[in-house]
Amino acid sequence: MGTLLPTSVEVSERDYEEVTSPSEILDAGALFVLKSRGSWLHCGYHLTTSIVAPALLSLPYALSLMGWFPGVLCLILAALVTFYSYNLLSLVLEQHAQLGRRQLRFRVMAEDILGPAWGRYFVGPIQFGVCYGAVIACTLLGGQSLKFIYLLSIPKGSMQLYGFVSIFGILMLVLAQIPSFHSLRHINLVSLVLALAYSACTTAGSVHIGNSKNAPPKDYSINGIMQDRVLGAFNAISIIATTYGNGIIPEIQATLAPPVEGKMFKGLLVCYAVIIMTFFSVAISGYWAFGNQTKGVILMNFVVDEKPLLPTWVLLMTNVFTLLQVAAVSVVYLQPTNDVFERKFSDANSDQFSIRNVVPRLVFRSLSVIVATAVAAMFPFFGDINAVIGAFGFIPLDFILPVIFYNVTFKPSKKGLMFWGNTSIAIICSAGVLGAISSIRQIILDANTYSLFANMATVAPNSMSISKIDKEKGVTDSSKELDAGALFVLQSRGSWIHCGFHLTTSIVGPVIFILPFAMASLGWVPGVLIITLAACVTFYAYNLLSVVLEHHEQLGKRQIRFRDMARDILGPGWGNFFVGPIQFSICYGAVIACTLLGGQTLKFIYLLHNSNGTMHLYQFIIIFGAATLFLAQMPSFHSLRHINFFSLILCLAYSACVAAGSIHIGKSKNAPSKDYSINGSQQNQFFSAINAISIISTTYASGIIPEIQATIAPPVKGKMFKGLCICYAVIVSTYFSVGISGYWSFGNQAQPTILANFMGGGQPLLPTWFLLLTNLFTLMQVTAISLIYLQPTNEVFEKWFADPKMDQFSTRNVIPRLIFRSLSVIIATFLAGMLPFFGDIMALFGAFGCIPLDFILPMVLYNVTFKPSKKGLRFWGNTLIAVASTLLAAVGAVASVRQIVLDARTYSLFADV
Repeated sequence: MGTLLPTSVEVSERDYEEVTSPSEILDAGALFVLKSRGSWLHCGYHLTTSIVAPALLSLPYALSLMGWFPGVLCLILAALVTFYSYNLLSLVLEQHAQLGRRQLRFRVMAEDILGPAWGRYFVGPIQFGVCYGAVIACTLLGGQSLKFIYLLSIPKGSMQLYGFVSIFGILMLVLAQIPSFHSLRHINLVSLVLALAYSACTTAGSVHIGNSKNAPPKDYSINGIMQDRVLGAFNAISIIATTYGNGIIPEIQATLAPPVEGKMFKGLLVCYAVIIMTFFSVAISGYWAFGNQTKGVILMNFVVDEKPLLPTWVLLMTNVFTLLQVAAVSVVYLQPTNDVFERKFSDANSDQFSIRNVVPRLVFRSLSVIVATAVAAMFPFFGDINAVIGAFGFIPLDFILPVIFYNVTFKPSKKGLMFWGNTSIAIICSAGVLGAISSIRQIILDANTYSLFANMATVAPNSMSISKIDKEKGVTDSSKELDAGALFVLQSRGSWIHCGFHLTTSIVGPVIFILPFAMASLGWVPGVLIITLAACVTFYAYNLLSVVLEHHEQLGKRQIRFRDMARDILGPGWGNFFVGPIQFSICYGAVIACTLLGGQTLKFIYLLHNSNGTMHLYQFIIIFGAATLFLAQMPSFHSLRHINFFSLILCLAYSACVAAGSIHIGKSKNAPSKDYSINGSQQNQFFSAINAISIISTTYASGIIPEIQATIAPPVKGKMFKGLCICYAVIVSTYFSVGISGYWSFGNQAQPTILANFMGGGQPLLPTWFLLLTNLFTLMQVTAISLIYLQPTNEVFEKWFADPKMDQFSTRNVIPRLIFRSLSVIIATFLAGMLPFFGDIMALFGAFGCIPLDFILPMVLYNVTFKPSKKGLRFWGNTLIAVASTLLAAVGAVASVRQIVLDARTYSLFADV
């Protein structure tokens, strides 16, 4: 494996003198990205850029939610608390440096002080989420600033927002190649000046408008009823807190040349001098000028009815300053990601600018910028999402953890002011996370304006609108006429037999190889009973789903997507924010899992012929991904019908091979002892049983029943039931044969994949040709499964980028299809190669996703649609299944998380498992 561990590299004598104590060995991330060469002045530049950003333009809006006294008081308190907490963080870092252990990363600091789990599962993920979220938000803001400048010159210009986001992304692509944090010092000095400049412009503009003849009436009362005021106040606190957020204090202090003592304090003085000049001037002047009419971003108040209240050159200059500074902010918040890439893929023994290190740096930094740009363009409402990330991220990292670190490190007297002051700050700021509730509420309020790639002109949550062009595409009401996704991907041309092929491929896959292992955690009677019950419940649930779809079609409203179905029956929020995201996660997660399994199968075949082979798993994953890249271009769901028929034959074939192999081994002379007792302590038996039930339930999952039914040519009545009969005939002949034969043969020694039991001591227990044949069948069928679960992603791409008025195979439609389908396969292949432990993560997705979609929602949708009598068996039967499945999902998720925690020590990116 090519990854580098922090303890596996050597550094030069010069590097030892610069960045570490003799007892510490640095990885490439620390050596190349977090170079310790800066002065306190450089540190001040970095701190200012990471904190003083265009987010401060939301401060007048925060004041309008609180009023003069509470608003200004919160601004002052946030400044004092963050200056104090950042200084405490610096003192803790200095203390550990003096003890010979210089901590260069926030997650390392948490691991050393609070324990490994805090760094790995709390601080690390939160910091990455906050920093990469900031990069996406800055990319979106950069695109919006570019569009604003464009519209100042061409008021009726037709370029879409995503075009400007892409242009800004190209700029970021270049800046991201700057090698180290220290190399940004000059850029961050310019950034400091730019922050002062656009803050001065904004303040001057607010004062000018406030003193003009056309000044808006100055009303400083707080709008709304009491409930709105309370939630607005929490939202304001969250905005102010996240505006002061940083999240990378240890990484910035790591750029200081040793000795570091006292330097961070000077850097903070530089930073907070700028903060006082910018935050307070912008907030107070903006609120003074516009009162409770202040909008989410103060610059929006400078334009009324598309007419600027200031000279065009002032608006242009302000936006240019903002645009340039936001590029610097993006590069600063890319550094934690760059550090991870450098640590994993660079060689600390080679020169930083050698080809060995430059090539992976170029590839992975470019990839991170491309992904951020794609997400920013796709989610122009990302500001709302980032507000939630900020509330959950910045407050713990910048307000709570510093005081905890100080108390744990220095152990101040519990009778002293320092201990109780720090404890009070931690407790009060923990309550500040309630601001996340207000952010989530804002998302719900704005949900009806959300659409992918929408042409939004501003970043303010309360000002987002869908362009006329988007409306013409069917963004606001896809039900009125079919979009390109429905016309081209979900073509309604199939028969009930084709439907049976699709259903079988979506449900029956190599995941059935885990059934003997699940039975080993339950025993004979419970195991067979659960497999039988799951079959009966899912057949019933899928039939209910089909009946609901048929009913709505008869009413003149054919629902062709799961999210549309939930939106129409339960309300828009359910489709947009529950079913849609869950279905996408499950389906795309299944594509990643299939790609991983395809690579593992290829590697197994390779090792059968060359047991000493040196090829790594990720290379086989890339080979499998190349095959999927080609097959993913098949234009529609319906065009997969022949592949899915072949897939049906393949799953029968490898199931027969596995059952025959298990029986052969079980009857052989070297048959393992058949012990059917359940292993482990009572606690482990309980969690294993819950995990087994969750596993069995998710093996029956589909998640795309409405999309499959959408492929049937109308009238659809009764056709889905026939398709389900085909599918469940295959299920009965495969699930029960594999599960029962595997458990009979290997008992409680059954492995998570029964094929692993076919190897004993590294030697095959069956003829090589037999194992080869079984794995070839598996490999080919898993390709078909990955294609079928790509269809929801393909449908989204087609909906947004294809033109339904043009031919499906016109150049206009073929080119975006080729680009975006290829991109989705490439990303899935990359994630499969990077996360070879994705199976554990997918088990968690299954508990949270498959069970709600396939066990709970069908019952709920049926009861809501048909309203069966509450005195009847149908209503209470459905309700009982929904409640029991909800409990199973919750407990199954706990068991999955427990398994992740148990296996975490074995996780490694790009591991050769």
